[in-house]
Amino acid sequence: MKRKHVLLTGFQPFGEPLPEVNPSWECIKALDEVVLEASNSTEAQLGICELPVEYGPVLDIIPTLHSPDKPYTYYIHIGQGRPGSIRVETLAHQTGYKRLDNAKCAPSEGKCPRYNHDALTTLVNVEKLVEELSSETGYEISSSNNAGRYLCEYTYYCSMAESIVSTESHEQPQKRVLFVHVPPIGSPYELSELTSVIKKIVIHVISND
Repeated sequence: MKRKHVLLTGFQPFGEPLPEVNPSWECIKALDEVVLEASNSTEAQLGICELPVEYGPVLDIIPTLHSPDKPYTYYIHIGQGRPGSIRVETLAHQTGYKRLDNAKCAPSEGKCPRYNHDALTTLVNVEKLVEELSSETGYEISSSNNAGRYLCEYTYYCSMAESIVSTESHEQPQKRVLFVHVPPIGSPYELSELTSVIKKIVIHVISND
């Protein structure tokens, strides 16, 4: 059976007052080195990484996660969204990042300084993913083209840009990058349900690539 490596990332808590947990990390932190079986004689081995809610460190960390010595070819980033639904993001922009991070900083002119793409769109077929997962789980899952112009979208943009850099610099196949917003725990889904959905997303992405 062919094995593919998938990196899941979540975020540290953010906001004022600072909450104790961030559901994006809580729902994946037990998945390190878990192996999931996909439907095409392929299995996915998971890795995890907790990201800070700070623009500067994220800009430094994301390239290291895409470096040639890392085994990952799939990157699924998870962030905390609004109560009520799970949103799968399709798009990320270079500009518009004016909201201050946990260190009370924002990029100069609200712009990611390292890449020159105005906007990037995921290579994952989000509409198909949403349709199939909604039918399978009965959960409220939707696609979105507005990832929030904060650390979630900034991370998504940097990661998709780095997948292009890897292709151009290291002659690697372009990696698949996706961003998923999960609601706060209990609004309405419990932690175990959020974890289950993330695992199903991994299986779908691997099975349909």
